[in-house]
Amino acid sequence: MVSLGFALGSYEQMLIVKTFVAVLFGGLIGWTRRTKAAGIRTFILICLGSMFFTAIAIDSVLAGTDKSRIISQLVTGIGFLGAGIIWKHDNSLTGVTTAATVWAAAAVGVAIGLELWTMAGIGTIVISLVLISKKYVLHKYETTHEEGDTLVLSPKEDYAKPSAKNNEKGKKAR
Repeated sequence: MVSLGFALGSYEQMLIVKTFVAVLFGGLIGWTRRTKAAGIRTFILICLGSMFFTAIAIDSVLAGTDKSRIISQLVTGIGFLGAGIIWKHDNSLTGVTTAATVWAAAAVGVAIGLELWTMAGIGTIVISLVLISKKYVLHKYETTHEEGDTLVLSPKEDYAKPSAKNNEKGKKAR
């Protein structure tokens, strides 16, 4: 057995566990965004950084500090980072989903730092499902109009009925 020159106490062991869980959960969230500018590495770092800041707040050596202030400033800072990700061009906004995902990944990191394992796990699963749902569900629909606060989706023509263009391709293939 190799000696490290020091013994790992329960604090160090838990910090190692938190680090690996943050890398794993951040990587899972990032994997769903792997084709985007903010991908796997970005979300690993967001989750990991949030976990470390939370661990610093909870295990703070700064006597007399309000530990919740560090976490609340983390939420504010991540919100500011997310605001910088959103771009307005003409009449459209881009980066809104990425900004929301950054915020959600930071929340997972905070949950890991607080050792709220179930919350972190469920959060990671739900975030990932929301991100991949567009690929499997929403691409079949298009926005037709809005009614108050309700967005109305209609099946795209390609999915609703076969078009003449598709029938021509089928004939040529035979």
